[in-house]
Amino acid sequence: MISGGAFPERTTYKSGIFEVTGLGKWWPVTHPRIRADSDSLPEERTVAECEDGWVVRIGVSGMEKSSPHSHFSSRWPVVRVDREEEFTLSQLEDEIMMPLRALISIITHEPAECFNLKLQPVDGAYRPTFPVEVDPGLVSRGDNDSLGQVTFTPDQVDVKSFIGGWISMARQNIVPVVTAEPSDNIGFLQVQVVECVNAAEALHRNLHGEPDSFPFAEKVWNSLKGSQGLNRRERERVRSAVKFVERPLRERLEELAKGLGEEFCRWYFLNNTENWALVSSAVRNALSHGYKTSHGVEHDVSCLVGILRIMKSILALRLLVAAGLPTGSELVDLIQRDRAYLYLSGQSVADWHSLASKINSP
Repeated sequence: MISGGAFPERTTYKSGIFEVTGLGKWWPVTHPRIRADSDSLPEERTVAECEDGWVVRIGVSGMEKSSPHSHFSSRWPVVRVDREEEFTLSQLEDEIMMPLRALISIITHEPAECFNLKLQPVDGAYRPTFPVEVDPGLVSRGDNDSLGQVTFTPDQVDVKSFIGGWISMARQNIVPVVTAEPSDNIGFLQVQVVECVNAAEALHRNLHGEPDSFPFAEKVWNSLKGSQGLNRRERERVRSAVKFVERPLRERLEELAKGLGEEFCRWYFLNNTENWALVSSAVRNALSHGYKTSHGVEHDVSCLVGILRIMKSILALRLLVAAGLPTGSELVDLIQRDRAYLYLSGQSVADWHSLASKINSP
């Protein structure tokens, strides 16, 4: 729903301002103030320059009411977006609002939502305010936005660089980002596990790429050259299949986690990174492809819960690191104040060593 005039879908805009539920838990309201009804901004503000000419400013808006007997003051963080090249509502939602919503959701461990969006259309007319409102009144500003625990605070990172890096990275990893977000939607546990591990595999491919060579696949190819039972097209199919399995999912998950640093893996997994990757990959493959296994670990509910919780946490942290958070001992120092990660670091959610032994037993 759009108010402020009958604007067609093709309407383009030059700037906008919006809020995100939970942003107040991360962004302190002592930061420089932005007036939501003004184009003028103070010099002291956080400005992140992103791809495609987007400029994101985060500051604080507020209101004050006074009477002879009382004084009321309220402040809250807001996001302002400008772009020299005009943009559509869909572009704003996909390229800026979705990444920022996901960021706040991930670092507060709660679902987040963008709201109170106001836009300045490109129509040649000067306006001191933002006349177009999108879905006004559907989401209210939370009373407890200034309370709560977060994974890290803006003053612990180069926030300008981090926000720009996060927005760019999130656009390239939509499925992993959305999967890492906390959600109120409750689905089948098995489906959630498959989707989460698939997202981790996709993130690994995006961050680490594919190997330059496949030695075993080439060895198979050379050994098949003299085979009279297969023509060239069939031999190429065999080589492609071998390439696909030469780097198994287990190795991808292990490398994804180890990208957080050796010190982190030692602290978080208690030296069980390899077993966690083995169990997670075996369960995903069994559930996704319908494999019949002798160990039956894919039917262990506690194992599935453990895979889901740890995998979502690794997804979130690898995304944050890709955007600019440190790795290794610095990452441990940063996140061990977050009770969510501190609890999972004990690995009480699953006994990866025992589960791996069960899978490997004849």
